[in-house]
Amino acid sequence: MKRNLLLFIVYSFTNFIQAQTNDEVLQIISRKKGELQRMEYTVKEPSSIQQRGSGICDSLIVQPTPDNGFDGVMFDMHVLNFVTLETFSMSLDAGNPWVAIFYRPGSYVGYNTTSTGWIMLDSIQIAVSVDGIVKIPVDVNLPLLADSNYAFYVTVIDNVTGCNYKDGSSVGSIAASDFNIEIREGVGGEYPFSVTNSPRVLVGSAYYCQVATSTEESVLENEFDILPNPVNDQLFISGKLAIEALEISDYTGRFIKSNNHDQKIDCIDLADGVYFLRITSGGKTFVKKFIKQ
Repeated sequence: MKRNLLLFIVYSFTNFIQAQTNDEVLQIISRKKGELQRMEYTVKEPSSIQQRGSGICDSLIVQPTPDNGFDGVMFDMHVLNFVTLETFSMSLDAGNPWVAIFYRPGSYVGYNTTSTGWIMLDSIQIAVSVDGIVKIPVDVNLPLLADSNYAFYVTVIDNVTGCNYKDGSSVGSIAASDFNIEIREGVGGEYPFSVTNSPRVLVGSAYYCQVATSTEESVLENEFDILPNPVNDQLFISGKLAIEALEISDYTGRFIKSNNHDQKIDCIDLADGVYFLRITSGGKTFVKKFIKQ
């Protein structure tokens, strides 16, 4: 009876360890004050190409192997084609860390030691059985416009566990890229917003979905201009085409307000932040990003 119980325990534990190997791997850690120096690490992260709605979802592996670490990493992303960001994966220490994803339009440069202008997209507590790369189980569903720059701050916020990243070569250089996005080398460091070690690179991936365009909806930057941007009270729209409708949504895609057959829309009642203006003209929808402040 005891022998059978022992075999059952060994079998269950073996299956549990095997279930972790797709996303998490063991590592040897030499801890120092502040950042953590990584000595040995291997990783296997599965491909994430899938169909979602009318778009194709994919992931870009930024860096598979860490050699350093602290609470979080901050970096810039240049968007080549219109995509929707889903989430990130990152290398986390074992435990039950609270992880948050922040973003701001433009660059993190000059904003790595202040919370000014940063927007928290989501936060979640994750059970991590062994140190390794873990996909953050949130869906931020953040629209990212083509030929635009965004800054991201992916960090542990509980001050108990930490994350792992990699030393880079030059801040701002391309750490990873594909046909849709480029992720740059950035900085790493302590939460909250004391991210001063450089250059540092995210160890993990960016998960996103391509936005399918058609004759009904396309993103054409040059058909309309919007002024002023940033805006305080009224946003004015100019262009060669007749405007049929205006619609404002927030960064999650939630409808805020609309206005028909006009070349301006009132923004004074909007909270400060990033918004998208959808301009309907000739059966097409033109998307423009603006900031209310």
